[in-house]
Amino acid sequence: MNDVISSLALVDSKQIFFHESHEKVRLDRLIGSITNDGFLSHPPIAIKLKDEKYLLLDGAHRLMALTSMGYQRMVIQVVEEKDVALRAWKHLLPIREWWTSLLDHPDLIWEEKPLHDQWVARILLENKQQYYLYSARSTENILDRLEVWHFIVGLYRHQFNGYRIPCDAMNQPQEGEVLISYPQLSLDDLKQVVDGDQLIPAGVSRCIVEGRLLNLRIPLDILRHDTFSTHDWELLRQKWSNSLRFYTEPVYICEGS
Repeated sequence: MNDVISSLALVDSKQIFFHESHEKVRLDRLIGSITNDGFLSHPPIAIKLKDEKYLLLDGAHRLMALTSMGYQRMVIQVVEEKDVALRAWKHLLPIREWWTSLLDHPDLIWEEKPLHDQWVARILLENKQQYYLYSARSTENILDRLEVWHFIVGLYRHQFNGYRIPCDAMNQPQEGEVLISYPQLSLDDLKQVVDGDQLIPAGVSRCIVEGRLLNLRIPLDILRHDTFSTHDWELLRQKWSNSLRFYTEPVYICEGS
């Protein structure tokens, strides 16, 4: 069997721990899509923790959608920490009422130059003016920054769609726009968040994994019950292994509207 297929695991959903919150609109849309398709296309990605626990790196909405639909198990791709790169999303947004609330926050300090590496957000305006936002409270620990991140993202995330941009994209905000960047996190940061029983806002952290498995079309029947035949699971993995194709060149995948 192909080694990458061997990285698939069928586990109880309660063994998987979230590190980020969800967006309701996206969740509702995904529930409808999975219901119509009758399968899950892409397995969520996780790393294994101690005591048979898993830290979910990518696929929070997929797992939450299936859990809310009554499914008790999940097929996940378990990857090694060395194969994971964490990045941050940028958020390109129109300036609306939320911007005034951000400007008026009493505990946010705006600086034109970085004071230290504990800034909570970086703001780029259309005139190329840049500001680093610091919290007036302690932010030495990632858990200290969560309240500020939730406040900032919560100002706009329910109002706009399609605002995420990869951190290495060279986007310049146009008239009436602002670009917000967030600090890049580490796996240790995510573990701290999980250990603290907390969540970071959706759309802040981005996970990049070499050898990601796509388009498995996982049948929902195997996820419904808390037990599943080991023999049937191995047959399914063998089927995926026989159908696997590896692309070395960049590809574009249309995932639907």
